[in-house]
Amino acid sequence: MVKEIPAWLRSYLSLEGASRIERAVSDAEAKTSGEIVPMLVYRSTVSSNSDVLGALLALLLALCIKHILVLTMGWAGHDLLWSIGFVIAGMSGYMLARLPAVERLLIPRKDQKLETERRAMLAFYEAGLSATEGRTGILLFVSFFERQAVVLADQGIARHCKPEDFQELIHDLVHGAKEHKLVEGFEKAIARCQGILTPHFPPSASNPNELKDYLRISW
Repeated sequence: MVKEIPAWLRSYLSLEGASRIERAVSDAEAKTSGEIVPMLVYRSTVSSNSDVLGALLALLLALCIKHILVLTMGWAGHDLLWSIGFVIAGMSGYMLARLPAVERLLIPRKDQKLETERRAMLAFYEAGLSATEGRTGILLFVSFFERQAVVLADQGIARHCKPEDFQELIHDLVHGAKEHKLVEGFEKAIARCQGILTPHFPPSASNPNELKDYLRISW
């Protein structure tokens, strides 16, 4: 059970919302022997050179402005003033590139996707999803900074379901992250997940809860 929402997530998720997600997992797992684990992380991209790139882009913009002024108005200005302007431009670009929204634009999407998939794979094993009876674990993973989602299913599920079967789940999770509707996104994805799993993995007589139903939140 989630007891505290980290600062970076509070405008998107409350304790009540986290409880709703956990109830959705419990309700879904009552109808299938599959084990569903929802997880939220702040970011998957470990490092980037976006701040340096931001500084370079700002310097290039300042240089273009200088040349435009020279070519159109014949005004070259003073070298000292331009030097100060270039320093200010570089520092401004550097600081702006450290803002999440700007940094996200500067990191190639393919790099964000690759890093998110790697983080999800690590989370899959850390959560114990590969150790369930029947290999019926499934991870619903959202990386908040990248606004990307990954659904990873263990071998037992993969034998019956194709990766394309989970595209709507991914859409629900990504839409929820982008539109400040994390709870609704997870609830929809969990319900779809249960609908996919139940025909192949109906609940057993005992139907043990092998993994706790709480929402995992990590930096």
